[in-house]
Amino acid sequence: MLFNRRIPSLVQTAYYYDSIGGFLYGIFYGLSLSLIPIVARKIGSSNFQMGFLTAIPFIGALFTFLWAHYSSEKRKMPFLVLVKGIGRGALFLMLFSLEPWMFLLTVFLFHFFELAGSPAYGGIMQDIYPREHRGKAMGYVHAEMIFSFCLDLVTSYPLPSIQFSWWII
Repeated sequence: MLFNRRIPSLVQTAYYYDSIGGFLYGIFYGLSLSLIPIVARKIGSSNFQMGFLTAIPFIGALFTFLWAHYSSEKRKMPFLVLVKGIGRGALFLMLFSLEPWMFLLTVFLFHFFELAGSPAYGGIMQDIYPREHRGKAMGYVHAEMIFSFCLDLVTSYPLPSIQFSWWII
């Protein structure tokens, strides 16, 4: 998207779709996941629970070694779609998370399954990008993802007070 001219023509198609996916993930992350601590505090999470909420992504990342071993025996793309779908589907459980511990469990399930796809994603990137262009292409995709994430944080600043005031007492 933003760096199309810097990518060689033989990988532009793969880069195009990967960069759109990264940009959309940045929007998803900026509009939803950045609000998790705000919602957790508003439903009454204690200081310990807020600290645990901060640690949840890192706890989920500890399981990537297990997922890397498990996903090496599977087809990468169906595995990636399945575990990321389960992780993002777990976010719908937040509708029923009226207690802080239920909310933390939901966030843990999201990060557990979302990070399960990371080793498979790395394997897919090895397959679609040639070695000499892989680092550059993946770096540009991640830069676009961070750009869209930051853009969302700036443009969605009033959302917690507008959108969630009807849901959180």
